Amino acid sequence: MDGQRETGVCVIEMSERKKGIDSGAIWGCRRMEIPDGAVFPTLRDELAVLGGQLLVSTLRDMLAGKDTRTPQASDPNAPRAPLITLQDCAVDFRTMTADAIVRRHRAISHQKPMTTLLKTQRTLQLHDPSVFVDPPSEVTEQLSVEGAAIFHPPTKSLVVRCANHTYLSVPMVRQQDRHILQAKEWWNGVKPEMRLVEGSHGPIQFIPFEAY
Repeated sequence: MDGQRETGVCVIEMSERKKGIDSGAIWGCRRMEIPDGAVFPTLRDELAVLGGQLLVSTLRDMLAGKDTRTPQASDPNAPRAPLITLQDCAVDFRTMTADAIVRRHRAISHQKPMTTLLKTQRTLQLHDPSVFVDPPSEVTEQLSVEGAAIFHPPTKSLVVRCANHTYLSVPMVRQQDRHILQAKEWWNGVKPEMRLVEGSHGPIQFIPFEAY
């Protein structure tokens, strides 16, 4: 989510609960580079395989008397991974670039999809977003502000202007209290009051949650 390029697995000795979670000595560790475009489910599965291999290797070393045990330094101020909240999935196109939104989607969408807010005060989940590199001028010229979006037939997706003149492509959405839809199906039902300038044509506008 924050652009880290490396992850890994460890075999950690169980310790008393009062000493903290994952605070025991480390018996083994393996690092893994995070592949481009990795999402949580696939990364989880790859780490599960790596973790299984590490556990077998560690147990064999124990049986052979070749194991090593490295105590962890005690640091009461060490940061803890926070719970994922609704605030984490709230998209603010004024401050978030397309790349930042996609990274966050890859990290937490298995729990909470990226979500934005329509001018009608209904939420809209953004499913399977990607960075739209070099969108055509006929698209960008219509998206005059961050949060403006329009349907782009060639890619069958919503294109949304994000911070720093970056653009997001969204092929599927789910409006509050509705089923998930292809972007074109949802776009066909857009109401005039959702648009950047109220009417029957033109881009829509997403607004920040603070305006809710």
